Amino acid sequence: MEKNSSRSTRVEFVFNDGILSVFESDKCLDERLAIQSIQGKRNIYLDNGCLFVSDLDLSERQSKLLLPKSEFTIRWLEKLTIKKFFLYVFSLFALLAIYRYAFILATSIIVMYFPLEWEKKLGQSTYKNLKISLLKDTKIEQERREKITLKSQDLINASNLAETPQIMFHESKTLGANALALPGGPIIITDDLVKLLESDPLILSIIAHEIVHIQERHSLEQIVQIVGVSSFAWLLFGAEEAIIEEVLYIAVNLWSLKKSRDFEREADLKAIEILRKAGIPENSLLKAMKKLSNYSCSKKRGDKSLCLKDTGSGWLSTHPSDSERLDYISENITKEPSQ
Repeated sequence: MEKNSSRSTRVEFVFNDGILSVFESDKCLDERLAIQSIQGKRNIYLDNGCLFVSDLDLSERQSKLLLPKSEFTIRWLEKLTIKKFFLYVFSLFALLAIYRYAFILATSIIVMYFPLEWEKKLGQSTYKNLKISLLKDTKIEQERREKITLKSQDLINASNLAETPQIMFHESKTLGANALALPGGPIIITDDLVKLLESDPLILSIIAHEIVHIQERHSLEQIVQIVGVSSFAWLLFGAEEAIIEEVLYIAVNLWSLKKSRDFEREADLKAIEILRKAGIPENSLLKAMKKLSNYSCSKKRGDKSLCLKDTGSGWLSTHPSDSERLDYISENITKEPSQ
């Protein structure tokens, strides 16, 4: 049947050595045709728009010979068997293993060669958006801010940072007592954090922690890895259904939380080294974290004592649990000699 026509002509269909020809009696109507698709067991659609309907059902061997290899493979995969199920599972784990070792290695290379100027522009753009949505003008006295900023220079020198990040003070009801380092800087310190920690060494210990985030480019690495996980998941599952979309969304976010906890631990431990080099007591970080832990627990409902003793893994947290964090910081600071 010609394209878009129900009129049929009885023909002979000849397929030899990959070459398809159509004959009417002894007359060749067309040759060197390609098969576009096969529907059911008889309908063969050709690339010139014609439809050939076979008198008999095509056998699996005939379909295999006629179909393009890619389409035949797809049809084979669509017929689920126990053997194919285990093949799918094995393939999935193989792909995950490839991702884990290949993409994560690629991430380090991407971060290493990512232009610093681009990273700083990303940080500045994020800062401008935060100023609109979350940050307000600081109420900390200028003299106090200048003093903390000046002392922070010793930390920056001790960290060997290529460029000095800005330290910006802001009031923020949403962030509370907090500090965060944006890609390439700046470092944001909230008024509540300054008021809570009070003493300069404690505030500087938190700034040392944020300096490590900038030095190790944690924010940039996390962005690259999350984008990679998202792309990999969509490529692998091709999800369109709402439930699968939710599963992928949760999986990507759990991955980002896990990486965040790893980065926080690294920032804590390297901050201790920076404090040591800058001549600031190492236990300042431990004291600061204890105050922040108490502050965090006071914000939660329930028994404060149980909150402080919590040893959970923090699976749904961006930071290690308070007790875990205090333990490894305590283990890594140089103990002061007893008097």
